[in-house]
Amino acid sequence: MARKTKPAVLLPSPDDAGPAELTREHLNGDGGGSGGGAVAPQRRPLKNPDNGRMTASPSIHVRGLVQQLPDLDKVREVAETDDSPLTADELQQKDTTDAVIRSAQESGQAAIWVIGAALRIFAKGRFHRQSGLTYDEHVQQEYGISPAHSYRWRDGAPTALAIASATGKTPIEGQVRELRKGEKAHGERGRDLVLELARQAPAVAEQAGAKLTAKVYERAIAALPKPEEMPADPETVAKVVRESVLNVLTAPTTDGAAPGVSPIGETGNDGAEGEGNAEAPVRLSVTVPAAVADTLKQWAEKLNTGHRLELGQADVLTHVAELAAADEHAFSLISERIEQQHAEHWGREVQRFEWRPNPRSKTVLRAERRRKGHSAPKGHDEPLMCATQLAQANGETAACEGELVWKVEKIERTKASTAYYCAGHLPAGSTPPGVWN
Repeated sequence: MARKTKPAVLLPSPDDAGPAELTREHLNGDGGGSGGGAVAPQRRPLKNPDNGRMTASPSIHVRGLVQQLPDLDKVREVAETDDSPLTADELQQKDTTDAVIRSAQESGQAAIWVIGAALRIFAKGRFHRQSGLTYDEHVQQEYGISPAHSYRWRDGAPTALAIASATGKTPIEGQVRELRKGEKAHGERGRDLVLELARQAPAVAEQAGAKLTAKVYERAIAALPKPEEMPADPETVAKVVRESVLNVLTAPTTDGAAPGVSPIGETGNDGAEGEGNAEAPVRLSVTVPAAVADTLKQWAEKLNTGHRLELGQADVLTHVAELAAADEHAFSLISERIEQQHAEHWGREVQRFEWRPNPRSKTVLRAERRRKGHSAPKGHDEPLMCATQLAQANGETAACEGELVWKVEKIERTKASTAYYCAGHLPAGSTPPGVWN
């Protein structure tokens, strides 16, 4: 069956309808799109052919891309075990979705929510099902998107795009995460509440001369009345939201650090005098997966309740790091975790790695570690030998009797070579990045 030409991804003219055109029903897959992903003829190409630049603002670009996605409700949900060929409609939906993702990737930070909306469709339809890859592998290989980012963008897309439609501005990822949490916490009225927060907060922050951050949203949401206590009148809700944001922005606060902790990379003086020559603490800035941050937040809330203190995620992380540093087993656990993150396929018995000696090198190295050792390939009559033992024939080293757990392939322009090593004799130049040597 011949493949159809991939549909062009077009951008609406600035004269098209404004933010209200992108409705919440459309964002949730309840309308606004056609199952075949038809493209309206009056829309014009994504980029200006004269200068290659965007022809409209990012928010208009986002709305234009979302409107071209297939309707999520018209995408057939496919079981995980179904590897049947894609139908003609599915091929059209796949091509449209694929084109939107690739176009959105070119438009920067604001477009990650378009990608998230597209990935929701892609995952539901399992458009990758004949590629021989899992969803995570397909997204990683085809679009260069990690599984963690994929799931975060898919989860935040409805909220972020609804805000973009209501305000004409697309929120950044950190803010969306906090707004999404607030939306979930407030149930049926959550979407209306975060939209009101997104409308009111920028003006309140400007009035207070303060910066609107994800932390502000987090604290403002925490200060709101409980869902069952939230007033029903929209004007009253708007007033409550404004007051909540203003209280957070104007309340006296520190940078959240413990006494004696100063800005990143510098030591503080508070409390240092009169305590000998002990070095003051150093504040470090770290980025952790969203799931880890959520866990730290939950722990902080429980500790606050039990100890009647005001602890944050950073305080909990400080204690976790101190405990890890004091545990003699922590180093080996961290080392093992690093190896897991760098292996392309991490299983109980087999890990595979691929890398280049340096970024400019045309040589590719591939390594496969088998815990139970490698067997000789079919048709190979002689037993495998550790590369170190092969050198023994020339009297360079003693014989090696270790298990051949490593297979290393060196692929160059005109030739390729394969060597086997035991764990103790794997050379540094053949050791994959991230593997302990």
